[in-house]
Amino acid sequence: MITTYMPVTCNLVGNLDQYVCVHSDLGRSFENRWDAISWGVDELGHDDFRIATITDGRLAAIGWGVKDFSPEEEDLVEIAGQLGLEVAA
Repeated sequence: MITTYMPVTCNLVGNLDQYVCVHSDLGRSFENRWDAISWGVDELGHDDFRIATITDGRLAAIGWGVKDFSPEEEDLVEIAGQLGLEVAA
């Protein structure tokens, strides 16, 4: 089993009454979550991005910083589709 960590941006599309978050990867994956966070901060100049946990090429979780959100908080199927991935089983 191979696990990597990928910095991901969340761009809000819509207006204040109705919007969706469209996730985009930044083209880099890392073997270590801390390396992904550090690179994302250096690349973007801030920490307002998410970290996707990829296991065997599939989205296993999405989070912020060192904490993954619970599956009830995020729709992993929708996020995986936006990132061109499948959801890990």
